[in-house]
Amino acid sequence: MIRAFALPAICLAALSLSVAACNTPAQIEQKEDMLLASGFRVLPAAQSKPLLAQLPPHKFSVRSLANTGQVWLFADPTICHCVYAGTEANWHSWQQAVLAQQAMTREQSMATLEQASQLGSRAD
Repeated sequence: MIRAFALPAICLAALSLSVAACNTPAQIEQKEDMLLASGFRVLPAAQSKPLLAQLPPHKFSVRSLANTGQVWLFADPTICHCVYAGTEANWHSWQQAVLAQQAMTREQSMATLEQASQLGSRAD
């Protein structure tokens, strides 16, 4: 049975997870920081502009190039108005960074729930 004191903490955790799925400007900027840290590079404006019209916003696309193989592209038409490009190694580095961030978020949520539970048990 869920105690009444734990319900607000559970709702707060669920809300934070649902908000995490949205692409707010701050979240997009965080993604861009992670892209750069993972080795992605910003394409020059002359290359980015035509790609911005072709690629889905704030999502990865993979293109095959004859001379270099596959390239991972991430289009940002709202913050930097640019396209990030990376290799398969950059993509794997990005995935590891995302998994690490998700693990940290889960740990923080669990700590918040545990803290709320301890506060509630003290009130009994």
